Amino acid sequence: MHASANRLQRVPNPGPSPAPEPKPCPSPGPNPAPATTKRTHNTTFPAIFAFGDSILDTGNNDYILTLIKANFLPYGMNFPDKVPTGRFCNGKIPSDFIADYIGVKPVVPAYLRPGLTQEDLLTGSAIPMSKQLTYFQEYIEKVKGFVGKEKAEHIISKGLAIVVAGSDDLANTYYGEHLEEFLYDIDTYTSFMASSAASFAMQLYESGARKIGFIGVSPIGCIPIQRTTRGGLKRKCADELNFAAQLFNSKLSTSLNELAKTMKNTTLVYIDIYSSFNDMIQNPKKYGFDEIDRGCCGTGLLELAKYMGVKEIVPAYLDPKIQPNDLLTGVSFASGGAGYNPTTSEAANAIPMLDQLTYFQDYIEKVNRLVRQEKSQYKLAGLEKTNQLISKGVAIVVGGSNDLIITYFGSGAQRLKNDIDSYTTIIADSAASFVLQLYGYGARRIGVIGTPPLGCVPSQRLKKKKICNEELNYASQLFNSKLLLILGQLSKTLPNSTFVYLDIYTIISQMLETPAAYGFEETKKPCCKTGLLSAGALCKKSTSKICPNTSSYLFWDAEYLGVKPIVPAYFDPNVQLEDLLTGVSFASGGSGYYHLTPKISRVKSMLEQLTYFQRYIARVKRLVGEEKTDQLLAKGLSVVVAGSNDLAITYYGHGAQLLKDDIHYFTSKMANSAASFVMQLYEYGARQIAVLGTPPLGCVPILRTLKGGLRRECAQDINYASQLFNVKLSNILDQLAKNLPNSNLIYIDIYSAFSHILENSADYGFEEIKRGCCGTGFVEAGPLCNRFTTFVCSNVSAYMFWDTVLAFGDSILDTGNNNLLMTVSRGNFLPYGRDFPHRIPTGRFGNGRVLSDLVASGLGVKDLLPAFRSPFLKNSELATGVCFASGGSGLDKFTASIQGVIWVQDQSLYDLGARKFAILGTLPLGCLPGARQITGNLICLPNVNYGARVYNDKVANLVNQYNQRLPNGKFVYIDMYNSLLEVINNPSQYGFTTAKPCCCSVMTPIPCLRSGSHVFWDFAHPSEKAYKTVLPKILSTIQSNLA
Repeated sequence: MHASANRLQRVPNPGPSPAPEPKPCPSPGPNPAPATTKRTHNTTFPAIFAFGDSILDTGNNDYILTLIKANFLPYGMNFPDKVPTGRFCNGKIPSDFIADYIGVKPVVPAYLRPGLTQEDLLTGSAIPMSKQLTYFQEYIEKVKGFVGKEKAEHIISKGLAIVVAGSDDLANTYYGEHLEEFLYDIDTYTSFMASSAASFAMQLYESGARKIGFIGVSPIGCIPIQRTTRGGLKRKCADELNFAAQLFNSKLSTSLNELAKTMKNTTLVYIDIYSSFNDMIQNPKKYGFDEIDRGCCGTGLLELAKYMGVKEIVPAYLDPKIQPNDLLTGVSFASGGAGYNPTTSEAANAIPMLDQLTYFQDYIEKVNRLVRQEKSQYKLAGLEKTNQLISKGVAIVVGGSNDLIITYFGSGAQRLKNDIDSYTTIIADSAASFVLQLYGYGARRIGVIGTPPLGCVPSQRLKKKKICNEELNYASQLFNSKLLLILGQLSKTLPNSTFVYLDIYTIISQMLETPAAYGFEETKKPCCKTGLLSAGALCKKSTSKICPNTSSYLFWDAEYLGVKPIVPAYFDPNVQLEDLLTGVSFASGGSGYYHLTPKISRVKSMLEQLTYFQRYIARVKRLVGEEKTDQLLAKGLSVVVAGSNDLAITYYGHGAQLLKDDIHYFTSKMANSAASFVMQLYEYGARQIAVLGTPPLGCVPILRTLKGGLRRECAQDINYASQLFNVKLSNILDQLAKNLPNSNLIYIDIYSAFSHILENSADYGFEEIKRGCCGTGFVEAGPLCNRFTTFVCSNVSAYMFWDTVLAFGDSILDTGNNNLLMTVSRGNFLPYGRDFPHRIPTGRFGNGRVLSDLVASGLGVKDLLPAFRSPFLKNSELATGVCFASGGSGLDKFTASIQGVIWVQDQSLYDLGARKFAILGTLPLGCLPGARQITGNLICLPNVNYGARVYNDKVANLVNQYNQRLPNGKFVYIDMYNSLLEVINNPSQYGFTTAKPCCCSVMTPIPCLRSGSHVFWDFAHPSEKAYKTVLPKILSTIQSNLA
């Protein structure tokens, strides 16, 4: 989590106790900091050591293989010389400010920085927590080599060890991934976190640290990303996360208090940042902030290190440019994305806390060697000086946010094992264990930062009114309270130690509630990128829009990943080399898993798309070589969306399959086909695979028209079919994931997301959910939606559906492959593409960008995914991905043959090397405008939606099976059915006017004027705004399971 705090709380005075209900717990805030603070003349701390997550990471992630990095502009835009150093912020971070304030040095280098100097080792550097301890041990050895054992021990014992963790444990691991949430309640989990923190402190102590500070979790329920995803319409703080943070903080404080009693000659302190941040969130103007709900573009405003007089900037320990003086004044071992829960760091590919301790040990050795070489500055020699440095230095620990957001609430796996109370107990115990290990390494001054209000970060504020996710905030508070308690207990057991819990939850909560008091104008959106789902790779100088006044934004970024805004079609003749390397779309509108579906639509079948994927692999190999190609396939994300056309066209439309098979048998065949497709992707090298389920197809405008009766209600039978398929798809993917080694296979439920949008359309900015934006909005799609026969709605964003063609998993992803095919399933003419860049009809089945583009953009690969069959496809596009999708295709080969398009099953993705698969389920086909028009009453067709549900269930099951059977691949099912159905049922909640008629219709001479007011563009395809509405959940599922 990325924010700021400035309140320190000693462990003997515990912070907030576990809250009985998930509400932010504000406390009197600190007085506003003076405009300028003179640097303290340091006579106490010779070095500073930082452990934890992105709050303290000064660049270590730059030197490890992970997507969680910040070594590019606009990160660092306010850093000296405007250099992006890997710090998750626009400038300096807490470890830098602390080092500067206590007089060690202005910047703490990353320990893993290759150029780390002897001076850096002697003054400290910043690093899953176990790895950080490993680095710490390595650091100690390095210091011993520089200055000798005595002097190194002096540095370690006198240096300040700061531990900040817990936020990621709560926000990412517990509330993010959800697995821990299912395994433990929040009380148990926060106890686990606190115990881990205590163990970490013990290991620091054993390593020689004698001055250790543990920073508690801030009100993580109030950070922009949690507000966006969990804060509802008003993007309020996620009280559940805040409660978890408080619970962890209390346990951490107690644990540290107890631990401090057992540590001789150690100062172990707990730093309460929850209260400080809560006060800032509630009274931002008092602190000079204008915005508390949005991030400016970085990791937040937790800058307090400069006021301690050590140094202005804390370098990353892994920074190759780190200097010897940095070692003596402190470095950072923190790693963005790390958490107390080892699963959190593994999911983010960050440095585990235990590994950070290892780096700390390595750091101590470096200091020992450095001190031995030093003859003039220190009277003590060798190990003694190193121990003094470690014990007198300040160790800062930040964690818990990723554990909650990513691991618990993100992936969902943890939620199956623990409730939030148990999970926060676990991560609080882990935090305590971490502190114990720091104590064991010699750290005696340890500050632990709690988690902030995670539910209030921009990316967590999903709905129109941008309300904070109170569930996440509750978890943060719960974790913080437990962390505070366990640190208090720990401090009592660790002699000669000072533990400080830093409550950033309260600080940020107060900023969020009264941003003007702190000088903020914006608290719900980040400064960088879109203001809602921007972070990491999404926040780039080349593609991001940076707010003009960074100081007015409480949040820099929104804690989200990105690849590129538009995914080009693989057949696009204009596809570039870069597109090949960052992803393209092979999808074909109208395709499906069932072999007859692409035949009916005359589009590219799924197997044909696999064939193009093989060609793509061959092209990329020629460009970058086999080794890099294999790495690209294994690390790249494969998104699979199909099933909607199988149900809407092949089963309920064509009618032949309806006579042959019941819906249960048909959806089972679809799910098995999806599993086979994923298997082939895995065999081709893909390891990160996300499979989207089908949306509530019965609510698509065309199916409302055809099967929804006079009122054009959603076709419930089709919605049921979608749900049935989704369940089977999810189950089979789960089973598959267990058998595919080294794979990440996830199922993405878009049925629920669309269902929620349909039920609360206004909350998402939609005004229309029953009609498409194109034409009458009832039956128009493909050639029926054109500039000569239809009108387009004036506000596309108000329409949930761009058109009403059955375009989910085929034409949903098709970016132009059908343009050169002898098929009527095309979209390469106006008004298609009227909201696309330069208003060009590219063959995409919508008014603008389609889902493949948005996913590629959301993941930060590239803006557009080119079509593979495009005659203008450039070699440069191959390396970043292309599109093989074919509108009108399906899993049934007959579907593709009927429409003359590419059959889905014509390729074996897994056999070709694909290892990351995202498989999309079908939409609520019965709610498409064309389906509604059949009955004339604009209601969804229940039998069509039923078929979609049946199919989605089978595909979901298949994805589960693939995850089990293909351990080398990663598969995820994406539920499009429920996501879209939510929008269809509640268009006004999502900013739409209607979800029944589509914008482009043959019933009217021109398309609707405002395409944004319609959920559907034509009779079967959602509008670009509808795609964007369900996109956050898709990206979250992909990020949590395939990253």
